[in-house]
Amino acid sequence: MAARFMHRLVSTLEQCSVNDREMHEHRAVTSYRHAEMRDFVTAVCEALGGASHYNFDNNMAYIYRPGDTHVLGEIGFADLRLRKVGKDKLAYYVRTTNINNPKIKSDNWRHNTVSTDKLSTAVKLAVNHLKLLGVMDAVDATFKDVRDIITKERNVLSRHVRDKLQDLLGFYVYSDPDLNKGIFKELRNITFASEELNRDKDELYNDAAAVAEFDRYTERGLTYVAFSDNYGQLVADIVHLPVDAAAEPKSPPPTRVAATELPEWAQERTAVLKLVSNNTHVQGVGVRVDDRVFYICTGEYE
Repeated sequence: MAARFMHRLVSTLEQCSVNDREMHEHRAVTSYRHAEMRDFVTAVCEALGGASHYNFDNNMAYIYRPGDTHVLGEIGFADLRLRKVGKDKLAYYVRTTNINNPKIKSDNWRHNTVSTDKLSTAVKLAVNHLKLLGVMDAVDATFKDVRDIITKERNVLSRHVRDKLQDLLGFYVYSDPDLNKGIFKELRNITFASEELNRDKDELYNDAAAVAEFDRYTERGLTYVAFSDNYGQLVADIVHLPVDAAAEPKSPPPTRVAATELPEWAQERTAVLKLVSNNTHVQGVGVRVDDRVFYICTGEYE
C-alpha cells in the first residue's frame, strides 16, 4: 500500500487548541535536533516569502501560507536510514505529493521526499517543491470524506424508511421501496385509528422525501468551492463533480473567479454552510469541510 503524503487542511493547524500547539512546540524545542530544525524552518519560511509553519513533532513541521486551503508540504531533519543499521544518517528532507523518489518504494513514507545533508541545498529543494496544491489534488484530498458523510446520512434515512414500513406492514423490506407505486400512494392517504401508526406513516414519507433529496446529489452532482487568498484578493476555485463514484464521468476543468463573481446560488449556499461546524451536511445545501472549502448542491433548483 502506498504511503502517499496527504496535504492537511490549513484550518486543522490554525484551529489547533492552545494545549496541542504548546505540546508540539515543547517537543520541538526539547529535541537534540532543535537547532538544525529551527534554522531549516526559518530559512524555508523566509525563502517562500513569509510562509508560516506548524511544528508537529520534534523533527518535522508543516509549511503553509495563511489564506491557502492546504499545506504546501512537510519539512524535517531526521535519521533517514532505511534499515536503521550503522551510523545515524541525519539529513534535511522535503516531503510533498509532487515528489516521487524512484529510489524509494511507494509503500515507504520517504517515497514523496528529497533529502540532503546541507542546509542551503535543503532550502533550495523546499522552494522548488513546496508548491500550492492543484485544485483537483485538493479535491482528491477531501472529496472521499464528503461522499462518506452524504452516504452515511442517506443510509440512516433509508434504514428509517424500511423500519417504518416494517411497523406499518408487519414485514421487513430489504431494499429502498418505490413509494410511487399505487399501494404506497394509497397508504399515504390513509388515516389510522392509532395515532402512533399515523406518526409512523408521516415519518415514513418525510424520510423517503429526504432520501430522494440525497439521490438528487447523484443526478446533479456537487460543486467544489474553495476560497483562498490570491495576492490580497479573495478568489474561489470551483469545479463540478459527480457524487456517484461507480459511474464517474470526466469532470470539467476547474475555474477560478473572484469570490464576488460566484453565481448567486453558490454564494447563498456557501453563506449558509459558513454558519455550521466543519464536516457538516445541510440537506439541500451541501457540505462544509472547513471555513474555506465547501461542496454545494449544483445549480439553481429547489
